[in-house]
Order: sequence, then structure tokens, then C-alpha cells
Amino acid sequence: MFYICDYVGLCKNHERPLLGLQITDAEHLANHRNDLLHDEYKGPMLRLWLSNRLAFELHSWRFGGPYGQRKVWRLHREQGILSPTGVVSFEEVK
Repeated sequence: MFYICDYVGLCKNHERPLLGLQITDAEHLANHRNDLLHDEYKGPMLRLWLSNRLAFELHSWRFGGPYGQRKVWRLHREQGILSPTGVVSFEEVK
């Protein structure tokens, strides 16, 4: 959706009404983040999305775990942030 969202969810108990998600694996996280920040189509769309007070997160998944133990899928979340000057950045969601 709009070049940036793989999924869009309605947020019932959230300060923002919509949550846009882009999902990838851990190996391609940097490529997706770079595209969202610098691509000629995705960059302006993400800026527009965030400027309308809509939440956006970049999710990446990694399969693994300690040697000799059961392997599990682990989620890494980054939230899109729009500064007052109009610069988009990402920070990890704990």
C-alpha cells in the first residue's frame, strides 16, 4: 500500500488510528530501511504517512538461538519517527 506498507492495522487502544507495517527478514532489514529513507517514491510516502500522525513500524524476523538448543523466530521492531524539521528516522521498539 502506497509503496511502503505490507500490512495496515487498525489500532483500538493506540494514540494513532492506523499502524503501517513493512515486514522483512533480518538479512534485508538495512536494505528496506535505506529504501524507506532514500527511495524517490517510498521516502516521500513515508514522510506523508508519518506527517498525518499515522504509526509506522519496520519488522524483521530472524530464526535462531543458542547452539544445541531449540531454534525460535525472533522479532526486531523499529518505529518510524518524523522530526519537526521533516527528517524521517527509525528507532528500535523495546
